[in-house]
Amino acid sequence: MHIRRPALLGFFILLTLASVGQSADDFFKEAETAFASGDYRKAIGNYLMIRQIQPDNTSIFLPLAESYLRIGDPEPALPLLKAIVGQRRPEPRAFWLTGRALHLTAQYDLAVQAYKGYLQRTSDVDPLRDAVKADILRCGFGNRWQHSEAVAFVDNLGPMVNSDDDDLAPALSPNYPDRLYFSSNREGATGGTRNIQGLADPQGERKLDLYLTDRQPGGWSPPTPLPPLLNSAAHDIIQDMNADGSVLYFFKGQHMQAGQILTDTFSSGGEKALESSRFPGPVFAETGDIDLFFFNDSTALFAGRRTDGFGGTDLYILPYRNGQWLEPVNLGPKINTRWDERMPVLMADGVTLYFSSNHAKRSMGGFDIFQSAFDIGSRTWHQPVNLGAPICSPGDDLYFRPAPDGINAWLASNRPGGLGGFDLYAAFFKQPRLEQVSSKPVRSFFDILTSPPDERTLANEDAPLEKTPYSFKMIFFDTEEDITARQNQPTLDQAAALLNVYPDLQMAIQAHSDNTGTPMQYDLYYSIKRAERAREYLISKKGVSAGQISIQGFGPQYPQALESLQGKDNPQ
Repeated sequence: MHIRRPALLGFFILLTLASVGQSADDFFKEAETAFASGDYRKAIGNYLMIRQIQPDNTSIFLPLAESYLRIGDPEPALPLLKAIVGQRRPEPRAFWLTGRALHLTAQYDLAVQAYKGYLQRTSDVDPLRDAVKADILRCGFGNRWQHSEAVAFVDNLGPMVNSDDDDLAPALSPNYPDRLYFSSNREGATGGTRNIQGLADPQGERKLDLYLTDRQPGGWSPPTPLPPLLNSAAHDIIQDMNADGSVLYFFKGQHMQAGQILTDTFSSGGEKALESSRFPGPVFAETGDIDLFFFNDSTALFAGRRTDGFGGTDLYILPYRNGQWLEPVNLGPKINTRWDERMPVLMADGVTLYFSSNHAKRSMGGFDIFQSAFDIGSRTWHQPVNLGAPICSPGDDLYFRPAPDGINAWLASNRPGGLGGFDLYAAFFKQPRLEQVSSKPVRSFFDILTSPPDERTLANEDAPLEKTPYSFKMIFFDTEEDITARQNQPTLDQAAALLNVYPDLQMAIQAHSDNTGTPMQYDLYYSIKRAERAREYLISKKGVSAGQISIQGFGPQYPQALESLQGKDNPQ
C-alpha cells in the first residue's frame, strides 16, 4: 500500500493542474466511464477530484470504495464504507463491499457480520447470495488457520518486476536458474487496449504479454518483453517449458476463458516459423482447458471444464505414449470438487501434487494453494492440505511453481499490500520440500499405475506394488443403444485412455439385467449383448486392443440396483 499511494498522489496533482474549469459533473462522467471500462485507477482520480470540489458529496463513496477494492487496496475503502453503512437507509451493496474489505484485511469475524448484514437485506434470488455464503465459510476457515505455524516466508518481488497491473504465471527457466518468465498487461502491452472482439478500443483492456527477468546481484533486471512473434494483441500467457527448455508452451486468446495452446521452439535465424504451432495433444483451450504443466516429456497435467468433471474446473493428467498424446484422465473426487481446481504442479517425486482451489470450506480467501500426495498402494489421493499463511492469503493465490532446490518457489497473488492487481511473489520454505528434491529420475504416479505389476516401483523405492483391481463408474441403460449414449461416453473414454497407455492392462466388462419376468436365458443373452456393445465401442471408436477386454454377462442373478424404491421405479 505504501508503494501504491505516491503514484496515485502524483496522478491527483496532475489532474488538479490540468483540470481547471472542469465541473464536478464533468469529473463524474469521466469517473463513471472509467469505472465501467475497468480503469479503476482513473476512476479513483476523478472521484477524488469530485471530493475536492464537493466534500459533502457522499454519493460517490460507494463507487470510490469499490474502485479501491478492485485495485486490491482495502484500507482507504473501509472509512468510506463505514460512513455509508452508518446512514439511515444504507444500500445493501455497501455491506457486501464492507465484508470484502474486512475479509481482505483478515478481520474475519467483522467480515462475517458485514456479509450477514448483506444477506439480511437482500432477497433469496439475489445473484450474489451464494458467493457471499461461500465467503462466510472462507472467513471461518481463515479464522482457524491465520495463526497456524508458517511453513515459509513470502516476499513481493518489488517494483522492478511488478507493475500496478497484473503480473502472473511465473515459470522458471530450465536452463538459466536465475531467469523467470511471466505474463503481464502492464503499460506498453502489445496492441494497446482492446475490446472482447480484439479490436482497438480506448475503453477496452490491455492484454497480457510474455516477459522475462533475470535475478542479478543487485536485484531483478527490468522485465524484457519476448519477441513480437510471440506477443500479440491477444492475451499471451505462459504455460510451461519442456525439460530442456527448448520448447515454450503458451496460451493465446482474446479473453482468458477461450483461446489456443501454442508451442514455440525459441529458434532463430531464417528457419524461424512466422507462426507458433498448436499443441498437438487433446487439450482444447477453445472450450476452457488451461494451466498446462509438464512433469516430463511424456506426462502433462492441466485444468479444464469437461463432461466427466465434478463441477467447476477439474485437474487432469495427460499421458504421451507411442508418439502421441492420449486422452486425459480426471484426477478423481479426492482432488476435484464442485469448486474450481487450477494450476496443477507435480513435484519431482512423481506423487506429490500442488494446486490452487477456491473450495469454500478449505480456503481462507478466493483461491488458496494446496498439497496432496498419491498413495500407490491404495491408489488414492490423500486429503488435500492448505499450505496456510503466508503462502495463502485472503486474496487469490495462484500459479505456484517450485524451484528444483526445494527451498524456493514462486506464485502470483492479488493480496493486499501489493503494487496492484496480481503481483509475483517469492516463497522461501523454512525446511526443504523433500518431494521436490530428487537425486535420480522418477516416474509419475500415473506411469506407475499403468506399468506391468512387476515394474510398479518408484525410482527411490524397493518394494513392488501389489496388483489392485480398479472399478469404473457404473453405466445404466434401458436399451442397447443407451450403452454408448452421450451420458455414458465419459466413463467409456476414461477406460479407453487407461487401456491405451499400456497394452498389458486387462479389463473385464460385466453386464447385469433386471428381473422383469423375462426367462433367465434371455436376460443372460441380452446382458452379454450389452457388454459386447461396450467392448465394440472401445475397440472400434477408441482403438483399444481386442485382447485387452473380456466380457461377462450375469443376467438378473446379481442385480446392481433395486428395481423399485418405496413402491416407485428406481431411476437407475
